[in-house]
Amino acid sequence: MAAQIEYDPLTQAQSEVMLLLASGLLGKEIADTLKVSQSAVKDRINRAKDRLEARTTVQAVARYLTLLHTEQTNQTKENPNENFC
Repeated sequence: MAAQIEYDPLTQAQSEVMLLLASGLLGKEIADTLKVSQSAVKDRINRAKDRLEARTTVQAVARYLTLLHTEQTNQTKENPNENFC
C-alpha cells in the first residue's frame, strides 16, 4: 500500500473551486458561478496549489480528488453500515 501524504486542509472556498475545476469549468465560469472576481478564483487556485504542494492546477485537482476519494473510503471503512437504512 502506498504511503499517504498529509496536506494542509483546504478552505471551503478552495474546495469549491477545486470541484468546479474538476467538473470542467474555466476560471471565468467559476467566477460567474460563485459570483466572485476572476482574481479571487486565481487566488483560491494558487492557495490550494500551495496547500496541496502541487506545481500545476491539474496536479492540484488530481491530488484534491484523490484526497476526497481517500476520505470517503476511510469513512466507509469506519462506518460500514452507515449507508444502509
